[in-house]
Amino acid sequence: MKKRIGLLVKVAAALAILGVVAVAGLSVALKKYLPPEKARELILTQSRKFLDREVKLQSVDLGVLSGLVLKGVEISEKPDFKAGRFVSADTFQLKLKLMPLLHRSVVVDRLKASGVKI
Repeated sequence: MKKRIGLLVKVAAALAILGVVAVAGLSVALKKYLPPEKARELILTQSRKFLDREVKLQSVDLGVLSGLVLKGVEISEKPDFKAGRFVSADTFQLKLKLMPLLHRSVVVDRLKASGVKI
């Protein structure tokens, strides 16, 4: 009985270490292939095209566990900021579920905004 419990503890520890290594590896790969500057430009370009409005961002952070975190988000009235500000947020977080990504499916786990002003 004690041998089984010892084996289970060893297997659980090995799986935990494997999980930590996998998350660390994914984080490094994500930062290498999509650095914050590139992610920021991609978000600005696509959001301006999709919303047909001006968009400003102070910073972008992208992590495996934290998801996409945008800070200092501002979206203008149509067509630009001369017409006023439509909405702003101190932070905006979008977290995706990881497993569906393996099947090329995007599933939002959490959408969170703080300091929203409309």
